[in-house]
Amino acid sequence: MRTDTRPGGAVHGDSPDEALAEALRSGPFHLALRTAVRRRGLALHRIRHHLAEQGLQVSVTSLSYWQRGERVPARTESVQVVRALEHILDVTPGALVRLLEPAHGGATAHTRAARRYQELFGQDSAVLQLLDQLDCPTEDRLHTVSQSEQVRIGPRRELCCREIQQLVRAHRGNVDRYVSLYEGDPGCDITRVRVDPLDNCRLGRVRSDRAAALLAVELVFDRPSPWVRPSPSATASPTARAASAPSTPGASATR
Repeated sequence: MRTDTRPGGAVHGDSPDEALAEALRSGPFHLALRTAVRRRGLALHRIRHHLAEQGLQVSVTSLSYWQRGERVPARTESVQVVRALEHILDVTPGALVRLLEPAHGGATAHTRAARRYQELFGQDSAVLQLLDQLDCPTEDRLHTVSQSEQVRIGPRRELCCREIQQLVRAHRGNVDRYVSLYEGDPGCDITRVRVDPLDNCRLGRVRSDRAAALLAVELVFDRPSPWVRPSPSATASPTARAASAPSTPGASATR
C-alpha cells in the first residue's frame, strides 16, 4: 500500500489532526487538500454540493484533479473556491490559499514560459469559455520547445491545410493531453475545419464557437508525460493536421 511520507513529517499512521497540521505547514497544496478532505470525511460530490449552495460552481473532476496534484487552482474564481473549501473542510482560514503562493510551490512558483490566456484575451473571452468546456487548466503545464508547420495554399490563394508538429515539455506529472486553439479569419465557417491527429496523439474532445470563429481541439498523448525530478524535462511530440474549408474565397479557416 502506498502512503504519503516525508522526512520528519506526517504519515498516514498519524492522527487526522496531526497529519493535517503537518500537511498545512509544509505542503504541497494537493497533499494538504487531500488530507483535509480525508479528515472531514466528505465525498467530493458532497463538497461540490456545499460549494454550489454558496454560488460556486466547480466540477467533481476538477476537485479530484486538485487533490491529486494534476491541476492547480490558479484562476481568481478557483482561489475563491479554495477559500470556501477552507470553511467546508473546517480548516483555518487562509491555510490552503497560502500553499498556492509561489514560496510554497504554488502555480506561479516556476518561471512561466508564456503569458496566460487571461492576460491575452481577458477573463470573459470566448477562448476561456471553450477551455472551460474541456476542463482545461489555464496555468502553465506545458510549454512549446519547438514547432514546425507546413501549409498548403489552394488555387484561390486560400489556406487549405496546415500540418503542425510541436515538441512540448511538461512542468508537472501525468500531463496526458494538449489543447490546440484555432482562430478563423472573418467569413470562415469554423465548424468545417477538420483536425486529423498524425503522430504520438489521438483526437479527444472538440469544441467550437461559430460566432467567434474559434476551435478548441484536445490532443491526447499516446502516453502521459512523466515528471522527472528535480528538473522536469519530460517531452512529447504531437503532430496534427488541420484541413480548412473557408466559406468565402480568400478566407482561411485557421490562423
